[in-house]
Formats: sequence, C-alpha cells, structure tokens
Amino acid sequence: MYEANSIEEMPPFILDCYDEDETLVGKNNQDFLARAIIYNWECDFSESNAIPTPKWYPMRFSPKGPVSGEVLASFAIVLSDFEFERGLDYVKLHENVNLREFQVSMNVLGMRGLQSPGILPVKKAFINFNLKGLVPPTIGTNLKNLKTDPSAPGANPTINTLMMFMCPLPTDPLYCPRLSCQVYDCIFSGFS
Repeated sequence: MYEANSIEEMPPFILDCYDEDETLVGKNNQDFLARAIIYNWECDFSESNAIPTPKWYPMRFSPKGPVSGEVLASFAIVLSDFEFERGLDYVKLHENVNLREFQVSMNVLGMRGLQSPGILPVKKAFINFNLKGLVPPTIGTNLKNLKTDPSAPGANPTINTLMMFMCPLPTDPLYCPRLSCQVYDCIFSGFS
C-alpha cells in the first residue's frame, strides 16, 4: 500500500476493464478492454462516511488512444483502519436507478468520407445500432438491434432512414447509457 503525505501526493486511481469468455474446453479467457487513469484532482471524493455522487471517467485501450468507453465511479479516501458507519454494500446502483419506457426516434441522414480498412472500396455501407447495450442483460432479451438498409453505394451514402424503438431508460441523466453503433459494408453475396 502506498502512503502519501497528503491527498495531493497520491498516485492516480487505475481501473482496468476486462472481458471474460469461456472457451470450448471450459477455461475462462480474459481480454483487456480498456483502462481509466483517474487523478485525484479530476474526481469528487469524500474523506468521511458520505459517498459522493459518481461521475463518468473515460477509458482507453492505450494511453494516447481514443476514448473506448467510460466507467462510473465514486471515491472515498480514508485511513486504512477507517470503518464506515454503514457498510458500502448499501450502494446498490441497480436498485436506485429508476427506469421508464421511452420512445426513441432518430433520423439517420447519411455518412461521409467512409474509408475501407481493406483493399476493396466501400460498396454499400450500413449502420448497426446496438440497442441491447442500452439496458441490463436481464431485460435486453426484449430488444432487437436495428440496422439501416445497405442500399446507397459509395463512401458518401445518403441513408435518410427514420429509426423508432421503445426502450426502458434511466430517468436520471447520470445513469443514461450511450447508444453505440458500428458501420459495416456489404461487399458481395451477403458478406459484410
């Protein structure tokens, strides 16, 4: 354990995120996804029993790489022999987040300047929206991911598609997830 003379001298909090998959032979395979490095001057922290409101912190796969996710965290900085008046198990995020059914409408207009990662040019690009990533896995079974039709050719396709869906989302903006999407290209015979 590192001992600092003051909070200002503390090293940053480092949070690593992994994905765990079971392989065919039953062993768990862990894949590194991203790391958050959180300096004490960036975060709200408590030196008492009060638990500060959590904040979102960016995560990156590599130190100078683009943001590849976020982690919601709250910090209490206390002496090693400190005892909380109330155990930290009372912070049950899933029980404290109020969900409400929302209708989401978005007009996907188009994409510009797409570049193929391979040697073939962009043929017919489309967008896949990960709706299941918006909700906890227990209620995600009712949602289906949406995608636009791969019809407009080239690197600057005009899509002009209205996407509408119903989704249970948190009423507090702090806990509201981000909708992620991926752009794919239809190459030939249904391959993308």
